[in-house]
Amino acid sequence: MASRIFDKAASKEESFKDDSTRAMTPEIPSKAASWSAEEPPSKPKRVIKTAEAVDRAGRKVGVMKTFDDGSKVQENLNGTVIEIALDGTRTQTNKDGTVITSYLDGSKRQQNKDGKVIETTVDGEQVQTNPDGTRIVLNSKDSGCGCLGL
Repeated sequence: MASRIFDKAASKEESFKDDSTRAMTPEIPSKAASWSAEEPPSKPKRVIKTAEAVDRAGRKVGVMKTFDDGSKVQENLNGTVIEIALDGTRTQTNKDGTVITSYLDGSKRQQNKDGKVIETTVDGEQVQTNPDGTRIVLNSKDSGCGCLGL
């Protein structure tokens, strides 16, 4: 049995055989880039410097790339990627999908792959927000105890 799909992007019809190796759902045409006159698209960043990233013992742990806009990306051998933005914000993406953002004021935000978020304030308070919306104070600036649910 054959199915017919109308491809709006190419303005043509295509026939596909009904088998398990092909998707029978039409692909959604990609949208053309849209931006306002005030916000032109950003040009691709160009690498201007590449250097080995080493640990304190001098062992290579990855590669650090510096871009023409001043931002940096460190790609480690263990799969961790650390991006350093122009404002100094560091975003670390671990191999397991965990994303840890460290801000200049000392606060941090950790987003786990399972949807759990742990936020650490400048004064050390940690609040965990679970995917279902429940919040747990892991480390309170007032009590120092991690047993209070919100």
